[in-house]
Amino acid sequence: MLEQNDLLTREMQNYRKYLTGKTIFCDSDAPGTAQYSAYLRSQSAAWDIAAVLGRADVEHLDFDGLIACADVFILTPDDGRYQAFLSKVVAAGKGFIIVGKLSTAMYRELSAMLHQPLMVGANTFALL
Repeated sequence: MLEQNDLLTREMQNYRKYLTGKTIFCDSDAPGTAQYSAYLRSQSAAWDIAAVLGRADVEHLDFDGLIACADVFILTPDDGRYQAFLSKVVAAGKGFIIVGKLSTAMYRELSAMLHQPLMVGANTFALL
């Protein structure tokens, strides 16, 4: 567990300057992002993060309202509900971090949507 937390800490340090002063939507109910949500909440004062929002009820979540409220979105690639949402995030000019491995198909889909390369970490892909 300690090794995994060290990896998480090192990975998120790469994004610290992009998260300062931002409101972050982090899917705190999803297993892939729950640790990131907890870590960001613990660092929010030190990193000057405006807020870390978690998911309460995905079935009734207002994605358009959420896009208006948050600056950066931390998502998992295997949650099919977010594929369409991610295109809205990109269209709105918001940043995102995808936690986990991307399938070749999803990487191609992201590459087609973006006009700049993704930042790639050990366990994340980001456009910030």
